[in-house]
Amino acid sequence: MCLKNQHKRTIRKIKNSVKRLMDATKYPYRRVIHPRRFQAYCLGTAKSGTHSIAGLFGQHYRVAHEPEGEFLAETVVLTEGQVNFYAQQKMILARDQRLWLELESSMLTYHYMEILLKTFPQAKFILTIRDCYSWLDSLINHQLGEWSSISWQMLRDAHYRQPDDVYAPAEQILHEHGLYTLDGYLSYWATHNQHVLDTIPADRLLVIPTKQITAYLPQLADFLSIPPTTLISDKSHLYKAKEKFGILTQIDHNFLEQKVNQHCRTLMDAYFPEMRNLHETIKE
Repeated sequence: MCLKNQHKRTIRKIKNSVKRLMDATKYPYRRVIHPRRFQAYCLGTAKSGTHSIAGLFGQHYRVAHEPEGEFLAETVVLTEGQVNFYAQQKMILARDQRLWLELESSMLTYHYMEILLKTFPQAKFILTIRDCYSWLDSLINHQLGEWSSISWQMLRDAHYRQPDDVYAPAEQILHEHGLYTLDGYLSYWATHNQHVLDTIPADRLLVIPTKQITAYLPQLADFLSIPPTTLISDKSHLYKAKEKFGILTQIDHNFLEQKVNQHCRTLMDAYFPEMRNLHETIKE
């Protein structure tokens, strides 16, 4: 399907989604019978623990990981800058009424966080942040080991592909495997996390380092005003990569550290000051 037709199909989906806002009238007592105990969004990057966060809440709360992900991924790519705030807000409202979740855990919510922030003033936000070394290693393993649809591949291109996309000799292995440049990956990691930190007010945001999700359960429960016993701690490390390819350790180490320092060092120093190089994070 050509990009123009795909764009038209996505716009049509958005309009249909807005129409479903009327579905809420079919359930006039839902807010009374099934009130939200909290409303929250986990908007970390892919491979930062969003799946694990959803797992913590799965037994006692209405939660979903990347619900309607295919549609949202397509929408993000094909409507960027072409749909105004109020049209997107109507879509988000319609979707919220339809799903009626207490927690949505998805990297895709990042693209709508300004709308979510203004539309739901009572909502809280969770940022799972993973050190850039293990994040990139996990992301590469995922991209090489998992099939992805056209919509998700387009979203990856939007996230990681650079306008010039010139591969340095030190990272040719990325090119050989159909991956993106270090600039593409690491600039995305920094931009995503920093934009969340700059956008969400501190009193509405809880930042959780990925490897400390279990340790943060008391803070997470307090943040959302729920009993800690309702969170399932053995679900805090879900969706691990099925296969490890060892690509990251085959890139010239000095070149990798140069790119990490260029794009990620400020955030790494703030959240992972003990991690100064790849070898302190990834074991070959």
